[in-house]
Amino acid sequence: MSRDVPIRAVSRSLDALKVINRYGRITLGDIAKEVDVPYVTACRIVQTLVVEGLIVREPSRNHYRPTALVQHLVSGFAHEDDLVRISRPLLSDFTRESGWPVSVSIPIAGDMMMRVSTHASAILLNERCFPGFTQAVASSVPGRLALACGAGTMRSGGHLAEDRNGYGLNPRSTSSIAVPVFVKGGFVAALTMTFTTRHLSVARALPQYLPQLQSTAAAIAHDLARGIGPAAAPAAASVQQSGHQPISLP
Repeated sequence: MSRDVPIRAVSRSLDALKVINRYGRITLGDIAKEVDVPYVTACRIVQTLVVEGLIVREPSRNHYRPTALVQHLVSGFAHEDDLVRISRPLLSDFTRESGWPVSVSIPIAGDMMMRVSTHASAILLNERCFPGFTQAVASSVPGRLALACGAGTMRSGGHLAEDRNGYGLNPRSTSSIAVPVFVKGGFVAALTMTFTTRHLSVARALPQYLPQLQSTAAAIAHDLARGIGPAAAPAAASVQQSGHQPISLP
């Protein structure tokens, strides 16, 4: 048997844990739907995760949520700590002035993962969407931006904006504007602003917020360049290794 063949039960369990972590709290039925497994299989997976201490059932509701042990699992993850440290105050300033949440995300294994987010402090969009939240590269605005950067069709100073296709838990009710963060010519991350479609259109948001987004991305890149070497390529390589084909933007 090929050494590259994954163990199906382990893959399903990891998928379930990702789903629970993404939503924060979720029912068993929804876990089964998201992971695309029978309800009985979902029950066994969830029971295993509970026994291992990775998730817990809320006593007052039929919901499951991750425990602190999930955060402990990433304690050895030190990739791009400078990105988090440098981005956090700049993003906080942006949200304090605009009221809208912004996030910095990086491509990991075919997904875009939020590393920094101001959703918790945004007064104009009430949405639980915290660092660690992931969406597929091809189905998210920052993901498609990353693909364009990896293909060479997006350069520093560019942007991608989409109406009713935001980056969060309710993408059809939100819109997003994403700009790239380049360091020494390599794509490092996507900086994304998310806003509700009923309050603001992309056409109005672009002239109002794009210059500030681009200046924030430039500030992040400037500070990162002082602390890291020329190898900003791993993030772009992650996009290319995800199996998605590069896209061209108009």
